[in-house]
Amino acid sequence: FSDNRDMTMNYFEILYQNRRLTEKEMMSESLMRGHIHGMLVRAVMLSGVAKAPKKGKVPKCSEEMTYRYLSLVDALERLNQFSKGHDIEINDLEMELLELLCALCQAIATIVVGKDDDSMAEREKTVVSIIESGTKILGSVRDSFKSFAYNTIDDQSGTMVCQLLPDRVVPTYILIETTTTLFALFGWGKRKRKTKPAAAALAELALSFRDLLSDLMHATSLFRAFGDENNSTDVELLIKNALDSIIDRQADVAATHCEDHASVRRAINEVSVSRSMTTDRVDPFLVEMWENLGSFDETE
Repeated sequence: FSDNRDMTMNYFEILYQNRRLTEKEMMSESLMRGHIHGMLVRAVMLSGVAKAPKKGKVPKCSEEMTYRYLSLVDALERLNQFSKGHDIEINDLEMELLELLCALCQAIATIVVGKDDDSMAEREKTVVSIIESGTKILGSVRDSFKSFAYNTIDDQSGTMVCQLLPDRVVPTYILIETTTTLFALFGWGKRKRKTKPAAAALAELALSFRDLLSDLMHATSLFRAFGDENNSTDVELLIKNALDSIIDRQADVAATHCEDHASVRRAINEVSVSRSMTTDRVDPFLVEMWENLGSFDETE
């Protein structure tokens, strides 16, 4: 590992000092992403060799299925050991979403392989229990995010969304879609939510995750609008508030006011453009996932 960042290039930071990751934090976050990516790849690969049940009987487990199943289980164990055994800082929100990822992987492993000599009814019961626990985790995640957004400024909420999107949100969506495909293969498709407990449980989890996406999109809208509930940035009001907060100790206040006004206007316009560009890159992913999960909603 080599940290070749040139911190002096940002020497001009005056009004706000950005916090940069230490070498240890960079290593820990990179390793965490590697573990999540490895788990995600193994879950998708295991689902690729899944076989549909015939005449209501559990499909036989092939050698390839067993190998991929053990590989996924091993990846889950390594991830759990890393998240709990290493000195890595993970907030409650990230930890809960990590638990949700692990729960979905366990559900996929149970669907494809299950336990020795189990029946379809037993396998479905086990999967329903895992999915329902995931739904409870999502409820806690939404509460944690709302609490975080309420107790922090919109800058930090927007930053949190940008961090969660690639690290937790997209992997969760991929696993939900993978689980949905497996459920359809086993006869627990979306249209059977009223007759199959597994289909109903997955629909509830997917819609709960969709609600979380709505919370994230609301946070990005406030981030774009500097916290304005109407999503409209009043630049002149922001300039006035900024100028009012400046304590001018010079004798000729009138002479410097125009210069301060122009400088503050340029700064605010730059921040406004920057935030708009950030949300333009983030929102399409959130919107697409939100729209696709609408297939679980019977009212739409």
